[in-house]
Amino acid sequence: MLFRSAGPAQDLCSTLAATMAGNAPAAGTGIWTFVSGPGGVGFTPTANTPNATATVTVYGSYVFKWTLDNGGVCSTNQNVTINYNPAGQVDQPGNQILCNGVNTAAINFTTTNVIGTTTYAWINSVPGIGFAASGSGNIASFTALNATTAPVVATIIVTPTLTNGPAICVGSTKTFTITVNPTPTLTTTLAPADVCSNTVFSYPPASATAGTTFNWSRATIAG
Repeated sequence: MLFRSAGPAQDLCSTLAATMAGNAPAAGTGIWTFVSGPGGVGFTPTANTPNATATVTVYGSYVFKWTLDNGGVCSTNQNVTINYNPAGQVDQPGNQILCNGVNTAAINFTTTNVIGTTTYAWINSVPGIGFAASGSGNIASFTALNATTAPVVATIIVTPTLTNGPAICVGSTKTFTITVNPTPTLTTTLAPADVCSNTVFSYPPASATAGTTFNWSRATIAG
């Protein structure tokens, strides 16, 4: 009687190649064959190698069969399931530039992966702009804050993790920024000294906020 073993099921991350674990036949030959899966497969060095590398064309769940045959007298086989999982992936979030006191756009993370469930963990370099130093999931709209006189740039790094059964596949991070510009404030007095009629009046406005420009208007005066 032939004893056959296709080896244990495997749950892989970030690879399209699996090392099979069929048992070597005591007599006759063995062969790997494709049973089911979303793509094609190639076995190297050959399909007759018990520990062949099974390289598939797309991620997904595959079933392979290991068959032992001792020259047509006896034949036996066993199936094994190999789950090929991609690394977690997150689409690049867009940067945001806002003024102090303005609400941000909600940040909803997305992925191109269609296998398993993807979750997102993030860290924020400047929690003072209005949301936490770290967290998970989407980032809801919040009021951007900047009480300084210079722009504040928060760098957010998001890490995607794909979970599919026992497989936990961490992917590459993506980075984006939220820039909060300050509210410009006037540092010169709003109560300059009075002047006499026909006297030149000069008022040079100033602000501690870099890049501030000034516009003026006056009330209509009769006469």
